[in-house]
Amino acid sequence: MSDPDSAKSWETFGENSIDYNPLFETTIDFETRDDAFNWANKIAFKNGFALVKANNGFKNRKKNGLLASYFRCKRHGLPKESENLEKPRRSQKCSCKFRIRAVQNFVSKNDQETVVWNILTSEGAGLHNHNVAIYKYGDRHFAGLDAKEKAYVRQQTLVGVLLRDIKNGLHLRTPEKPQPSSTQLYNETRKIRKEVRGERNTAQQMLAPAVEAKYVHWHEIDSESKELTHIFMAHPEAIKLFRAHPYVVIMDSTYKTNTYKNPLIEMVGVTPTVSFFLIACSTIPTESDENYKWLLKKLADILDDTGASLSIFVTDRELGLISALAAVFPGVDHLLCRWHVNKAINAKALTLFGTEGMKKHVITNPEDGWNKVINSVTEEAFQHAWECFCRKWPCISDYIRRAWGEHAGKFVLFYTN
Repeated sequence: MSDPDSAKSWETFGENSIDYNPLFETTIDFETRDDAFNWANKIAFKNGFALVKANNGFKNRKKNGLLASYFRCKRHGLPKESENLEKPRRSQKCSCKFRIRAVQNFVSKNDQETVVWNILTSEGAGLHNHNVAIYKYGDRHFAGLDAKEKAYVRQQTLVGVLLRDIKNGLHLRTPEKPQPSSTQLYNETRKIRKEVRGERNTAQQMLAPAVEAKYVHWHEIDSESKELTHIFMAHPEAIKLFRAHPYVVIMDSTYKTNTYKNPLIEMVGVTPTVSFFLIACSTIPTESDENYKWLLKKLADILDDTGASLSIFVTDRELGLISALAAVFPGVDHLLCRWHVNKAINAKALTLFGTEGMKKHVITNPEDGWNKVINSVTEEAFQHAWECFCRKWPCISDYIRRAWGEHAGKFVLFYTN
């Protein structure tokens, strides 16, 4: 319906502008202002723009105390100045004049007068001075999280669901709505975690769940800076499994997986049925001999009560770790990880021969290629394949001897015996 009180003539924005007023002309009686706003916003979304409530437009209408409010285009304000900001940004505001009006009225229902909200359009106020949105992904007005979606994100965050899976879950729940961006979800999950953390700092929050779950844990604090430097954590059930199967420990580190970019060391065990399980994890400041010795001593402390002994350590060629293993576990065999060895050989072959074709020939040649060496099923077969490989590709075999020394060849045994 038209607004009878509208006498103001709004500026027009060109002969080709679209008048959106007809889309909002309705005789529906809404129970609340929010109901009217949600109805109007759904129509706006379908047509590429969003509405906001102009709360400062709330005012008394006539003399009967009934209220009125404007729903405006989200770009209706004046552009914000950004020259003084460290990172200048472009304001979305462009003084758009589009608006519709929501007013209260008395209607008769069941012989009683009831207050309802009606939407009114104003002549000349149905035009925009900007292009409508075509790509709505990540826009906070189109793809912003409502109360139900925030509750869903909170539930999934608290049970440890990954951000990408939360995003997929939201899309499955409301496929017709534009998806929120990863940044929007990240900001929401960060607020949730901050709320859960309370007054605890990052280090305290990391240790608190471990203490509550009764993890076996040790940590070290720098005496001067008072910073948390070393952490070792192991679940009680993982310790039981490790004590039952103390045969093989596979160790590797990852980087840039935490705020401080410290190495995160994972220790994985293997059962006789070739099932893998996490024994413990630890963060250390650097990959030095001393830091690795601290970590390995804590691993040894887990086995002290049982008298069980380890058989094999499998690692990459990390010299600090290799040195610490010899000091803390002098009687335990050490093998190099087959995956890391293959990766190094592929890279070296490409560097030496310069083409993918030659690299492939070095690796896959059935007579004297690297795959024949690494896939040997007996020690005798390995020795024969290794001699053939050395005669055919002396430059690579010399590199292996220089790089791995006494460990050259030990990487096969763990996978074949």
